[in-house]
Amino acid sequence: MAVMHGPECAECGGPTRVSPNPYFRTGLSVHSEVAECRSCGTTAFVPVAAAPRVAAEVRRTLPEVVRGLLAKRSNGAAK
Repeated sequence: MAVMHGPECAECGGPTRVSPNPYFRTGLSVHSEVAECRSCGTTAFVPVAAAPRVAAEVRRTLPEVVRGLLAKRSNGAAK
C-alpha cells in the first residue's frame, strides 16, 4: 500500500503522511490507516469514517458470517 500525504497535524499543524496500520485486524484495532506528522512525530488514527469500506467490514458480526456460510453450504448441498 502506498504512503499518502494526509491532513495537517492536530498538534502542530505540520504535514502528515498516511500509511497502513500494521496492527489492523489484530486485537481491537479497527483503524486501517495511521497518519504520522513529519514535523513533530505525532501519530494519529485516520477516522474510520474516512474509509467506508473498512467501516462496513468492521460492522460485520460473527452471526452474519456464520449465517452466510451456512446459507452457501445449504445452497450447495441442494444442487
